[in-house]
Amino acid sequence: MATATYDIVQQVGHVPAPDEDTLHRTLAGLRRAWAADVIRQEPVYEDLERLLSPYEPLCTLEQLQEVTARLRETATALVEAVPWLVSQYPTEQMQTMVKVSAEHPPPDYAYGHARRFAAAIEDLLNTVGDAP
Repeated sequence: MATATYDIVQQVGHVPAPDEDTLHRTLAGLRRAWAADVIRQEPVYEDLERLLSPYEPLCTLEQLQEVTARLRETATALVEAVPWLVSQYPTEQMQTMVKVSAEHPPPDYAYGHARRFAAAIEDLLNTVGDAP
């Protein structure tokens, strides 16, 4: 954490307080930046590529479980971040992602589930990427 020197504190003390509209815009900008960082920090794109690419080899059951766990973490982060990134909430895409995230199929259906989960996240990310 940065430490403010006395000179900096004195200078800030003489800056007029911003109006409420400026504070709201600043807060909204900080929230959007935080939300964008949340999405960029997730290693989700590698997992999506691995599951959705026709050129990637199939995963073992253990690898699928690891990838699915990471996708669930990503889904949680997206639920928190997406509202700050869009002006119109992508309800359908969000509901689909949450629904698939809540499923816990038996091992025989794990690969198909992981692909559906990846497709739901990709759809949401594409929608958010196109948002104003």
